[in-house]
Amino acid sequence: MGWQLAAALIATQVASTAVSYMGSKQQSRQLRASAAWDRYLADQKKKQELIRANQEATMLMSEKRAAIGARGVSIGTGSTLLETQAVLDELDDTVFWIEKGYSNTLMAQDAELAGALAQESWNRKTTLLKGATSIATTAYTSDFGGSSSSSGYSASDFQRTSASGIRSVPGGAGRTGPAFGGS
Repeated sequence: MGWQLAAALIATQVASTAVSYMGSKQQSRQLRASAAWDRYLADQKKKQELIRANQEATMLMSEKRAAIGARGVSIGTGSTLLETQAVLDELDDTVFWIEKGYSNTLMAQDAELAGALAQESWNRKTTLLKGATSIATTAYTSDFGGSSSSSGYSASDFQRTSASGIRSVPGGAGRTGPAFGGS
């Protein structure tokens, strides 16, 4: 493979890795924006539930006051005070469970976001490692000597070991061959 082709391959691999990395960063930003929107929706739902609970308590209090007035009893004394307190206790209980549901929803959303961000971070790091490995492999197996023809060797050709345990170079050239000034 000519050095121009190898350089083009390496540039393509660098560009591909960079685009994948930037895409992963954008995905992380999208996940955060989505989580913020989910938080906003949960907050709106909580507010709606609180308004509904307050309206129901107001209606119930109005009914109680009307019933008390129809009986001719003074409001805020004796059993009427207990009825009013029961309505307020029920409202407090409802508000507590609305708040509890809201906090549980937020915790679940935070956990889901953390998991998605961790996964995206892992993907980003593995993309960088794969890109670096791919670039290194291309650089290792490329002919940067400038020769016009391809050498035809692969990375595994340079891993061969002779029976005596000495690594050999493809083509059989040794340290005493003509390339090293020997005969």
